[in-house]
Amino acid sequence: MANRVLKHKWRAANEADEAEAENGSSLNLSSDPSSGTSIRNNNNNVFSRSLRGYSSKHVSFKDAVDDPRSDLNAFLDTSKPIGSNMSMFLPLTLEPIPLQRERIIMLAEAYAIYGSLFINAVFFIWEYGSDKQFESIMLEQAFEGVIAIAMFSTIFTALAGGSLWLFCILNSASRKDWVYGLRHWLAYMQVLQLVVYFSTGVSFFLGMYNRFNSISRIQSIVLMSILGLAALAIGKVVSGFLANHMPLEGFHFPFLQKTLLLYPVGIGGKTLKQRATKQAEGLKERLESEKVSSKQAQAHQDELIDLLNTAAAALGRSNVDTKPYVAKLQKDWYDTVESLNDLDVDILSKYMPRRLAQSVVTLLQKDKDGTE
Repeated sequence: MANRVLKHKWRAANEADEAEAENGSSLNLSSDPSSGTSIRNNNNNVFSRSLRGYSSKHVSFKDAVDDPRSDLNAFLDTSKPIGSNMSMFLPLTLEPIPLQRERIIMLAEAYAIYGSLFINAVFFIWEYGSDKQFESIMLEQAFEGVIAIAMFSTIFTALAGGSLWLFCILNSASRKDWVYGLRHWLAYMQVLQLVVYFSTGVSFFLGMYNRFNSISRIQSIVLMSILGLAALAIGKVVSGFLANHMPLEGFHFPFLQKTLLLYPVGIGGKTLKQRATKQAEGLKERLESEKVSSKQAQAHQDELIDLLNTAAAALGRSNVDTKPYVAKLQKDWYDTVESLNDLDVDILSKYMPRRLAQSVVTLLQKDKDGTE
């Protein structure tokens, strides 16, 4: 199935690429990112174009799983970092659907509240820094420019987060691929958040310099040194956390491996890659297991539907939709034909019309007698 999908989607690729795709598995961790020459320049999304040689155009999660060149499989491939902000959110798409729906609403809410509240902090920094006259017009222009960037990014974080919150409340429960489809939006939110961090830090630095430089240059230098050390400490903590507790996300996150060189945390690039590979293997095994379980569940569901359709046809009701009755049975864990063998008409009639229950029991008894 995966090979047929690949042939259909990548018909324009050269013969070498098609041969590689046909030989690849649905989750090809050993695929070489450099082989995707035919699509390397087709991804123009500003937030994911660093996905070297991979496509991020998929809408369906299933299509992404079946395609070795998708951004999802690129994330599970640790041969080379993809360098994308999406790396922080792709693991969420591998979680169970109910958990995805719950967390995406919480995440959108957090972005909206964070942006709304942080606007006050940016305004405070602007008042704090501009309280005294700047010693140079260039410094004042730099301060005002960075403050404008901070306000813009913070306001847009609130707006985009609030919109995402509303859309998730309305759609997350009814759309199976909702979280995977939001990966570009979430990457945009991550970019805004990084801009807020950077612009806020720089504006606060310039504001403190302006206030204290007019009082005492020595005092100003000491305070700026403390701020610099605090920034280095935060960088070390964040880099260490990503490297040790989120290695796969950190491996693919832009600039992390370079950051680890600036902020040594007792873990080198090689060890980070090893940790990322181990995490990717675990995700791959879980996803493969879920795919097998999903196929088995679908097969059992189809058997139940066939049984109820046959029973309804025996009553002259071949046009009846029996799926709602199957859903009721599955809710109480009667999810296979074998699980119905010991049920009588009285119990089955709680899940379907009584005449249909009688017909189902008759069919099951005939099958049982035929087996014996």
